[in-house]
Amino acid sequence: MKNLHHGLNIYLRNLNAINIASDGNSATMGGGVYGDQVIRYLAANGKVAGSCTCTSLLGPALGGGFNRYQGLHGLLTDNILSLTLVTANGTLTTASPNLNSELFWAMRGAGHNFGIVTSVEYRIFEDQTPTWWVGSFTFAAQESLDTVFAALGKLNNEGEQDRRMTLYTALAVGDDGEVALTVWVYFAGSASDASSYIRLLLALQPRKSSNQSVPYTELADAVGTGTNSPVCGHSGISAATFPIGLREYDIGAIHRVYDLYTELVAQHPDFRASAMQFEAYPMEGVRNVDGYASTAYAHRGDNILISFLALYTPSATNDDIAHVYGTKIRRALLPPGDRLNA
Repeated sequence: MKNLHHGLNIYLRNLNAINIASDGNSATMGGGVYGDQVIRYLAANGKVAGSCTCTSLLGPALGGGFNRYQGLHGLLTDNILSLTLVTANGTLTTASPNLNSELFWAMRGAGHNFGIVTSVEYRIFEDQTPTWWVGSFTFAAQESLDTVFAALGKLNNEGEQDRRMTLYTALAVGDDGEVALTVWVYFAGSASDASSYIRLLLALQPRKSSNQSVPYTELADAVGTGTNSPVCGHSGISAATFPIGLREYDIGAIHRVYDLYTELVAQHPDFRASAMQFEAYPMEGVRNVDGYASTAYAHRGDNILISFLALYTPSATNDDIAHVYGTKIRRALLPPGDRLNA
């Protein structure tokens, strides 16, 4: 929060109660609930809801909220049923489809701008796939960019990818000091269910691959993005993320990003833990929602989320370097004619 000037940082972590409704279709949660807490509490009760392990539930949800269940159940924001919040004038109010409906529309997609949420009524679902299959496929980055991203584009198919599957790809410096490209496939089902996708990636001849089946509660830990991982900011290093949403992969832009990333880690060793993240989500559940009418979220046409995750030794100089490269990378990915938002 060091860049917050003339503002107020309000700590909500103690607002962390979760209560499942008697009909089992929703839960009321405090405004400070953490994603991992939600995942584990609901799983213990045979339920699921989309959530990111190492963020709050509402941080992503108020702005849209990609998640691994969105092919089935939509964005996080689509599953907000009502909110209790404190508005800027100190009024405690409720927003729902029938009460303060315009505020409810705004809170779902642009909610960080209108108040502080103290609790949320949130739609939850029966856990029909408690075990997920996860596979990783690692390639030498430079010679594999074209073939791997062509395959990822085929799998994503402009958001029409299997609604049970999420694709996460990282460009990062490996243990051997070389830049590698690793594709993780998260699949709500068995290896047999995912076999056609596995064969497609194995045909590209990865340098190494692995797979396992794990409970959904352990999925993030299985791929190194659990609550205690560097990605979640618990390693004493600085972290900054520079995201952009796109409709499809542009191979030319991917090469420009590769050049910027390799330049960064070669010239600035403090950034060697940084990574490029390419996330492709199924869009069926998102498109089944009359989203533009019912929420303020404006990016339902984006099928892919690409982020530069800067991880580095804390210093003012490195903060500036992260900002410079984050901006360059976002501009390199921007489609012609589009404008980069801050």
